[in-house]
Amino acid sequence: MTPNWINDPYSKVNKNESLAAVGSGNSRLSAENNARANLISQFELNFTAHESIIEIFEHVVRSDGAESWYNHLDYNMRYSLVTGIDNLAGSEIAGSWENRRGVHFSLVALDLQRASRVYTDIVRANLSTIDILINIPEIEKYSLNGYSRLQLAGAIADLTYFYGNILRQIGTPVQGIRNGDLYRIEAMDILRTIPVSIVISKAASVDTSNKIQSAFAGAISNLGLLIGDDSSRYVLDISIFLTPVTFSNSRHFWSRIEIIANLNDSYNDLVLLPFSFNERDGHSSQEEADHSAILSAENRIINEYSTLLGNYLFRLLPQS
Repeated sequence: MTPNWINDPYSKVNKNESLAAVGSGNSRLSAENNARANLISQFELNFTAHESIIEIFEHVVRSDGAESWYNHLDYNMRYSLVTGIDNLAGSEIAGSWENRRGVHFSLVALDLQRASRVYTDIVRANLSTIDILINIPEIEKYSLNGYSRLQLAGAIADLTYFYGNILRQIGTPVQGIRNGDLYRIEAMDILRTIPVSIVISKAASVDTSNKIQSAFAGAISNLGLLIGDDSSRYVLDISIFLTPVTFSNSRHFWSRIEIIANLNDSYNDLVLLPFSFNERDGHSSQEEADHSAILSAENRIINEYSTLLGNYLFRLLPQS
């Protein structure tokens, strides 16, 4: 006989104490997952941002040198990152049933008191972590570290908003929750104030039209950073080597170009982002081979460096 809770979950679960939902699937596990998904859908959560925060923190916990930052987080903050929304703390399977056709049904219930207690602790811990991230001296705020702290604060705020939405809907809201976009807007405002100087080391006869420098400058500007002068904290140190290459039995002239470009933090004497490659090009004269090699390098910088630098900024970890 079909259980009553399949059509009315509150025939088995006390509506005053729990929220409930039913899910079905071709296995018990898929039925349980679908039941949780149906329960989560009641909170009208935006999973795009949730996936973004999980992606960021998967990078955090897997990155070299990131362990100290992760360990710095409050226990409840770590719990919220590891479990994610999908698990809904305070929820449990309250019923399972399989019909004659092999379709599985599951009833999941969220204990309101337990959820309120757990998510209130998590939200308050997250808000405390955000305060730590954004409360730094002005001189440090307008740096890549300040930018990364605001970006991370925005990601944590997204996750906190989800949990805050759960608390609002079960009747125990927490004050002080801000939209993560507010932190990201401030982060971009910071980025637009950060100058990066470009220093080129090359022979005077190489790339006289400065195509390589212009390609790097374009990549930096496209991300919102400024092109700075010699006093800039951040320096893109570029070395260009262009040499002829001889191949036996080849009727062409060949050139090999090597680009080494390191983004440095001159205050801390650190290489933040290394980038290098080499290309070979041939032509009917050495001059044309040199020109072709420079054009190939320019195209590679245009196609690759903006993406590389953008990914670095997106995953940049704050200094704890």
